[in-house]
Amino acid sequence: MPKIRYICLSDMHLGNTCSLLTHLDPKDLLPDPMRPSPVLGALAKCLSSLLPKKETDDENNPTLILNGDILDLAFSMENQAAMAFERFIEQILPLFRKDIFYIPGNHDHHLWETARESKYTQFILGKFGQQSFPKDQEPLPAPWHSTRMFVERKQQNLATSPLLESLFKMHGLHKGPTVVYPNFGLLSQDNRKCLVFHHGHFVESLYRFASTLRDLIFPARANPIHTWNLEEENFAWIDFIWSTLGRSGSAGRAFGVVYQIVKDHRETQKFLSACTDRLAGCSSSKWLALTRPLLRLICPYFLGKILQPEKLLKSERSSLEKRLSDDAKKGLKWYIEGPLKEQLSIELKREGTFPEVTFVFGHTHKPFQGEIDSDEYPGGVKVYNSGGWVVDTVEREPLYGGTIILVDENLELCSLRMYNESGKAKDYRVCVAEVCPHGVTPSPFSEEIRGLVGAGISPWKDFSDTVASEIDLRARYLKQTIKNAQSTKGPLRYYPP
Repeated sequence: MPKIRYICLSDMHLGNTCSLLTHLDPKDLLPDPMRPSPVLGALAKCLSSLLPKKETDDENNPTLILNGDILDLAFSMENQAAMAFERFIEQILPLFRKDIFYIPGNHDHHLWETARESKYTQFILGKFGQQSFPKDQEPLPAPWHSTRMFVERKQQNLATSPLLESLFKMHGLHKGPTVVYPNFGLLSQDNRKCLVFHHGHFVESLYRFASTLRDLIFPARANPIHTWNLEEENFAWIDFIWSTLGRSGSAGRAFGVVYQIVKDHRETQKFLSACTDRLAGCSSSKWLALTRPLLRLICPYFLGKILQPEKLLKSERSSLEKRLSDDAKKGLKWYIEGPLKEQLSIELKREGTFPEVTFVFGHTHKPFQGEIDSDEYPGGVKVYNSGGWVVDTVEREPLYGGTIILVDENLELCSLRMYNESGKAKDYRVCVAEVCPHGVTPSPFSEEIRGLVGAGISPWKDFSDTVASEIDLRARYLKQTIKNAQSTKGPLRYYPP
């Protein structure tokens, strides 16, 4: 068996009905977070087949790294996401060491907010206890907006999530995951290799919007070059739109339906027409009744051409022309050579020289691997994207897919591509990939993993068959959701209630 030291998963979106890892009843198309999804069960069998049998020594089990958007707090309520995460605890966690690292993303960003507030509260209590504030005491420091990157080397005063802690204790586990944000780093014993995990939202300019807006209003202000400043300026924006708004009762569910509708141009036009009818008929006054024909002419233009909802709500995740848009390519290089480089310099106490860096991120749901040329890092930077586990569109999109990142004790890395969407069930197969420049021999680690993964044998074929079926089911759910939203007089009748 290969010595797998770390396993990374991201973008599971537990609780979201469109997630392959949330159970969806095929009869009534309703989520049932009290049951594990078929894909989750098949995934657990695949992971189990890669690990030593009957392992009892926790130290020999791999460490799990959860790289953001694990819980979907944007389009599911906390209780739904928590119950779906419980199924994950039951199915997956027995395979791993007790030390788990959780790097929040944009859809579970609120877990970071509660973790940092909890840590700040503990800091105050630890500093002053129950005593009154001394008059000669120095002022309290401002709350921090990031953690150290290399927390494995400093196992003290670590951040934890109150919600995740409670869920772990409910299942008899001593402690919950260590929360690290926004970067989690691993360094090889000889200090020659460095592996960095970041969810990936800061790669996209949309999640730096508050900083961009500030620069437009106050152009003389310096741009943020540290991860904590970047988070400090944008955390409220990220938390509200992508980790809070969708949980705002029926209004939040309506927003979720709109988010699905605007991904399809034809459905967007139907939606705008329905909104126009609602606006034109919102009053019974005679004066407004006379203006309704004019409103029906003006509203579609205003809503469709000026607001442009398809562009307003379009993200890197929904950009299907290529694996990374030009904006994301630019943002990826900027983040690696800017905020990441600054944090590496501070924590490694190095100026100008760095170890061989590999950067792992998710967020886009479009897995790939490649290299970035950079004058800031010797030999450039290897980049892996871990994909996602959500069905975002009615039509199958081959760029969408789910990946597991495997790492050995020497920080050799390979990507276990579990699936890419396809319209044909026979196209679903599990394969192994790594960044391997032309003429370079694949690593022994990836070759060993490749020898264990067979597209036509169990549990890999079973997984592929299950994924193909479950993607069809969620596409049917999305189609029904959009149809029901458009089928009544009001454009926002969402399904299910």
